[in-house]
Amino acid sequence: MKLKPKILILTDWFVPGYKAGGPIQSLNNMVESLQHEIDFHVLTGDRDLLESVPYSGVEFDQWMKVDSHSRMYTTAKSRQALILEALKNDTYQGVYLNSFFSIDFSIKPLLALRRMNRLNKVILAPRGMLGAGALKIKGLKKGLFIWLFNRLNIGSSIRIHSTDKSESSDILKAIGKVAIREISNLPAQIKPHRKTAKSPIPKFLFASRVSPKKNLKLAMEHLNASGEMLELNVFGQEDDVEYARMCRSYLMPNATLEFHGAVPPKSLKSAYLNHDFFILPTMNENFGHAIIEALAYGLPVIISDQCPWGDVESFGAGWVIPLKDTERWKECIREAAILSDVDYVKMSERAQQYVHDKINFDDIRSHYLNLFRETS
Repeated sequence: MKLKPKILILTDWFVPGYKAGGPIQSLNNMVESLQHEIDFHVLTGDRDLLESVPYSGVEFDQWMKVDSHSRMYTTAKSRQALILEALKNDTYQGVYLNSFFSIDFSIKPLLALRRMNRLNKVILAPRGMLGAGALKIKGLKKGLFIWLFNRLNIGSSIRIHSTDKSESSDILKAIGKVAIREISNLPAQIKPHRKTAKSPIPKFLFASRVSPKKNLKLAMEHLNASGEMLELNVFGQEDDVEYARMCRSYLMPNATLEFHGAVPPKSLKSAYLNHDFFILPTMNENFGHAIIEALAYGLPVIISDQCPWGDVESFGAGWVIPLKDTERWKECIREAAILSDVDYVKMSERAQQYVHDKINFDDIRSHYLNLFRETS
């Protein structure tokens, strides 16, 4: 009997963490879907994003079996030694890095693997971090590592996991010619929920990190400029304190506004079910789990053109708007707010159909299996 390929995954955060958003979801969905064919060993941190308290109910600094894969939650004191020990273990056919700029879980491991002459084992997932919008944030530090990455010729030996053509283009622009494997993320599989009407006062949902990249303040400004009475609920980790404070202080006289903070994915389900529209004028999105989940729950989306779902408007499932087109944002929000119930239900059905047509789970799984078997 052929043994399953053994893959080491290094990532800052993993379940039960959730505050880092998409990268955790992407990785967890991949592991859950493939763990019976691939022997995954996930080595991660001991706490969620920006948390001072470790996870409860887990053991630290030792491997533990969960379902059909293994996990290790590392403490800061032991982390580097444990990562180095794992990297030296030649039974791993591949090393999957779930970040481009993480010091502990990407940069140091890449340098260590280069010294060991094992870069050919590496699959690196930038998770949208090489998009133009993302690179503007803390650009000096990021630019320094990109320079080092290219100076040491790391890209010539590894494979890069991109999730779509747009991200592949961003990667090539940022770090030059590299071997790219383009495979979509695996979203959560969601049962269809039929919407029967729009709320009398339209309910808009923003479910993403409260950070400049995700552009909550711009969403608030556009919603306000529409002049329509509406409700906006914000779910997401406030990982930029000053930006979050600025958003919280913004006055929206025509809207009921509430901040709910970060909540686990299971708790977010009721938010999707209880809202009418999803809004995200993001500066850059390599996939956008929240967008796909909103569509799967039947929420028409109002998103920027910096997402891979640029055809959602032509499909009749929402609106896709250039970031700088202020008038268009205002018009589309107004159009959404005054939709009749009949037109809203049709658009909601188109949203769910869009996900059904776009996401082929079996096909995506087969591409991942090929990716990990390449290293065997």
